[in-house]
Amino acid sequence: TFDQLEANLSLIKERENLISAESDDPELRKAGKDKVISDIAMIDELMVQNRTLIEELESKVKNSSYQLGKFRKMVKNLNTQVEEKDGEIATLKEELTQKDFSINTLTMKVDTLNQVKEEIPVSLVMCRSP
Repeated sequence: TFDQLEANLSLIKERENLISAESDDPELRKAGKDKVISDIAMIDELMVQNRTLIEELESKVKNSSYQLGKFRKMVKNLNTQVEEKDGEIATLKEELTQKDFSINTLTMKVDTLNQVKEEIPVSLVMCRSP
């Protein structure tokens, strides 16, 4: 739409120059009255198109500003969620470390109990021997 707007402005300038050149030449003034009227009508139409394009651009700017604000808010919320998830992950890692420690402790106790269990029959046999 920027290109179209610029093209319209260039056409308007060309038509203005033609009208100016025709109005300076007495021969063209008489013969070109209808042409001048046609050029002015074309300039008016181009100006209407330009106003419409400008309104569309202004609307897009307003909408993009609104969308940009929404996008920024969404990014801020996502950052907050990521930070919360980082905290949750850190907590889960700590819990995992504690559970690993608990598992290791329980494994050592099981090993100790198994060792004691194996020693009990040997001790019983020794105690029964005369």
